Amino acid sequence: MITFNIAAITDGQSSLEADVLPEELGLGDNIEFNKTIHVVHQINKVGPEVFIKSTLQTTLNLQCDVCLDSFLYNVTDSVNVILTTDSNLAEGEDDVYLVSDVTSEIDITESIRQSLLLDIPFKKKCSSACKGLCPTCGANLNKGPCTCKNETIDPRWEALKKVKFD
Repeated sequence: MITFNIAAITDGQSSLEADVLPEELGLGDNIEFNKTIHVVHQINKVGPEVFIKSTLQTTLNLQCDVCLDSFLYNVTDSVNVILTTDSNLAEGEDDVYLVSDVTSEIDITESIRQSLLLDIPFKKKCSSACKGLCPTCGANLNKGPCTCKNETIDPRWEALKKVKFD
């Protein structure tokens, strides 16, 4: 969990840095997340409002959709969170948290988790030049040509295979 003690945040700018395990963010079930996530929080408190910019860095373990090989994918993202006492500002916003006089801690884990999940690419491709798999034998064409005999015949000439000569 990533929580902030409201009373411990002082006026002005400060920063915090931490390494977080995927399990702490509720990402333990996602096989893509198997490395620690480096988080740097830049905190700026102005009056009753607190602005937190969290920079996230990690490496995802993905499987290519084209050749099925595993590859590493570096992610750098940032999440902006506002802690405010203004209920109108917090209404309907995901990354704006309402703080009252009795609030002692704010948990921003869900904002961080959602941002990281959105960083997983929709089309996972190990490289832009990935050749994929042979449709006949399934060999990875990135590692070399396959041994299949490519005897594709134009279907318009297929009938000629049936002609017998004496």
